[in-house]
Amino acid sequence: EFSMTGSATLPTNEKLDVYHSSGHPLRPIIVMVHGGGWRNGDKLLDNVILNKFQNWIRRGITCVSVNYKLDVGTDPVTVQAVSVAKAIAYVQAHAAAWGCNPSNVIVMGHSAGAHLVNLVMSSDAIRTAAGVQQVLGTILLDSAAYNVYNIMSDTHLPLYDEPWGVDPQKWRDGSPAYQISSRMPPTLCVVSQTGGPHSEDD
Repeated sequence: EFSMTGSATLPTNEKLDVYHSSGHPLRPIIVMVHGGGWRNGDKLLDNVILNKFQNWIRRGITCVSVNYKLDVGTDPVTVQAVSVAKAIAYVQAHAAAWGCNPSNVIVMGHSAGAHLVNLVMSSDAIRTAAGVQQVLGTILLDSAAYNVYNIMSDTHLPLYDEPWGVDPQKWRDGSPAYQISSRMPPTLCVVSQTGGPHSEDD
């Protein structure tokens, strides 16, 4: 477990776990950002560690599982995106020391985590402030939101109410659709048409 600032006293939600593979030199890295409706979830979730990492580590890929601030209600969701950006920058800065290729980083997120990954990659301001360099690509698994403004302006699931509140400016600030400011890295969007809170409509 690594602290993103080098402080052992940093809260758990500002830490990440690195799972090294025994793959080829300068192996790639997948950075995984968990979901949980912007309020829940953890870097140790079974669907991250067991369902995903066990598969990729066997294929010579180093995996990183990231926690981020879950203080929604007091802080805007964009603060969570800043946490994710700090984690990506940390991984890039330490990749070579881990025997990995710092330019061969793929960032993946699920549900709310996919939204946060997308927001980071859409916003030049967030990436620049955190020191995020170019990544190889992003993978968004059942992203919980692309255009938060549209979601909140219409009938929506209750899970959006606490993190997003009633301020339309907050919805715009947290919408990747409103924040795209330059060319994004190649992005794969995987959307489930059945099951879970998200459907092809989102």
